[in-house]
Amino acid sequence: MNLIFNQSKKFLLFFSVFLLVFTSVVDAKKRQPVTATSWLVADGNGKIIKSVNPDDLHSIASITKLMTAMVVLDANQDLNERIEKFTRRQHLQLALIKSNNHSADLLCENYPGGTEACVEAMNAKARKLGMKDT
Repeated sequence: MNLIFNQSKKFLLFFSVFLLVFTSVVDAKKRQPVTATSWLVADGNGKIIKSVNPDDLHSIASITKLMTAMVVLDANQDLNERIEKFTRRQHLQLALIKSNNHSADLLCENYPGGTEACVEAMNAKARKLGMKDT
């Protein structure tokens, strides 16, 4: 009985030392304050949990690139036509996948009627899609 008790004490001592040696204390990172002027957090069902200035207007470059691609495709232009170094198709890919501003600009500049017509087409498309305050 004494032997079992001694072995149990040795095991507990070994285990305690093991925990002390092989575990470490980690400080939790301090929560950083939100510095955005407008934000919104929603759950998986779309229910808004918290928001600050959610209706503020902000320019979103990726939405502009997406709209540029949509109106270029709607115009049924030749996707194999070269614009500078790349084809229109490659510029679409660069604008959408790599978020390349220059490619998006070139697509609009080479839109039928130029940049002004491209912007008008994007605004018309936004209205058609029910987008407001664009």
